[in-house]
Order: sequence, then structure tokens, then C-alpha cells
Amino acid sequence: MKTGRVRKKEKAAPPPQSEQEPTKPKTAASSVAQPSALPQPASGQAGRPANGKIVLAVLGGLFGCFVLVMILITALGGRKADEWVPVTRADGQWTATVKILGPQATRQERWEADCRAEAQATVQPGTCVLKDTERYDDRVVDDYEEYAYNIYYEETYQKVYEAQGTEFVVTSLGSDDWWEENLHYVLEEELDTGSCQYTEYTTWVDDPDDTAQEMEVYLSECEVWDHVVVYERVYEQANWCACDLITLVEVGQDAEQGSGPSVRWPDPAVPAGGRTERAFQATVTFLGDDYTYTTTTDDLATYQDYLTGQYYIGLDEGKPFRVSKNPN
Repeated sequence: MKTGRVRKKEKAAPPPQSEQEPTKPKTAASSVAQPSALPQPASGQAGRPANGKIVLAVLGGLFGCFVLVMILITALGGRKADEWVPVTRADGQWTATVKILGPQATRQERWEADCRAEAQATVQPGTCVLKDTERYDDRVVDDYEEYAYNIYYEETYQKVYEAQGTEFVVTSLGSDDWWEENLHYVLEEELDTGSCQYTEYTTWVDDPDDTAQEMEVYLSECEVWDHVVVYERVYEQANWCACDLITLVEVGQDAEQGSGPSVRWPDPAVPAGGRTERAFQATVTFLGDDYTYTTTTDDLATYQDYLTGQYYIGLDEGKPFRVSKNPN
């Protein structure tokens, strides 16, 4: 409620000006148009060294770009051979390994739904117990209000105030939350405007009808109540069971070794419900003129192509470093 008194807003004091040299009065000469740019040095004067630096900088940048491009070409295309020598002979040694995997039963504790989702798993009867999962709901189990304290209130802008010394300052209502065992308490302070009573205390606020002035208003004293909502965290439950799971484990392996393009794979006995896994490793030595080059591979088709195809040994400064079917 207004008291009827108004006052002009206090203007903020201008910031102190820094001491500056007094401005010199303009003379007649100042009215003469000034050149828009400084004159350039004549040919053969002090401007030439700067131009030379610019040229050198441009040339340096171009050289750096050239080096970068050459590095990228080398990285993407590999080293270039100085000479290619046709391969006249290729010798290969190989190892063919067969790993044997057999079924093995293991017992684990799992959620019943997860166990039944496994194709090779079985829930052990009579072992399931109810257990809290990680899924939950927060359910309201209580909702109440309690008187907290009184506070001052200004209705024009609907703000709350507290006394600090001889002045009233704007403040805000509080909130809080805490846990007690499985209960979550959430507290919000609420202003009961129906309990407000005008007091003799006043404060100054902006006049909503005139932005250039302030008006004096009476403060009301109101009750603040704690609104408390209590939530109970309720976890979903599911069956936790012993789960017999069939997994494949390595029970042995068999290997064959040899040379030449023909590869013989071992043929071991595999237990019921099991399977095998194959692994291949080979070393190939290429010969051409007086040069040799050795490489390895784990791919059977590549190994056989090394031995049956026409390859060339690439030389870099007289040293073999690669082979290729398509020398360039």
C-alpha cells in the first residue's frame, strides 16, 4: 500500500575523469584537407627491405606447402622403388592350426529374464529369490505444512524483505531436501498472503507509473509455512536365480606344417556341441637376380598368390624393401 510520498530517483554520479592534456585550439591550418594515406617511399628508398621480406615469406610458405604435399604423397603411396627386379623363385613355409572348442557348463547367478533370454542357458529350478532391481519409483507417502516464521512483504512487486540494521533488504524464500532411511523429504517455503497485516514500516520502490521517480510503500508482515512432500523410493523386484550356462572353451588344438602352395588342414575330432576355429600363418621368401625379400601373411589366398603369381622386388638405393605384382 502506498503512503502517498514520492521522490525523484537519485542520479548516479558520473565517473571521475582522468587528467588529460587540454585540447589545443584549432588553427586555420587545421581546416586544410589531410592526405588519406601516408606517401609511399620512392623507388630505391627505405621501402625495399620490407618488400623483400614479404617475398621471402611467400616463397617460404610455398616451399612448406610443397614439402607437406610430398610427405602426404609418400605416406599414402608408400616409398617409391628406384628399380624393380622380377622374381624368379618364391619359397613358402606354412603352419595351419585348428583350435577345438567344446561345450562347458558353468553356473552363474543372473536375473531370471536374462537367463531365459540366453539360447544356451537354463534356470536351475528352486533357486530363484525375489531381489530389488535398479529400477524404482518415487511415491508420495505424505504431504503436510508447518508454520516456519514471519517475514515482511511488499505487494506492488510481490517481493519479500528482511530487516538488516535500520534498513529492509529484498530476500527470497528457501528450500531444502534430505533423506531419512528410504524416505526423501522435499521442503519449499511458501508465503501465506492471507495472513498478511500492514505494519508501520515503509520502504522505497520504483514507481510503476513514472520510471523517473520512486514511491514509498508500507510493508506487510506475513506468515511463511514449510510445505513438505515426503517420497518413498520403492524398488521393483525380480527373480534372481542360479543359471546353468553352456559356453564354448578351448579343449585342444591340432597343427600341420609344410611348404609349397598346397596346404593341408588338420581334421581333429570335435566333441558334440563343439566347433573348430582355423588360423593360418606363412612366411614367403622371394628371389630375383642376387636379391631376396621375405614377408609374412596370415591369409591363405594371399600366400598361394605369392607362390603362383609373377611378382617383382622393389629396390630402394640397391636394397629390397617390398614386392608388387604391378611395378611402376
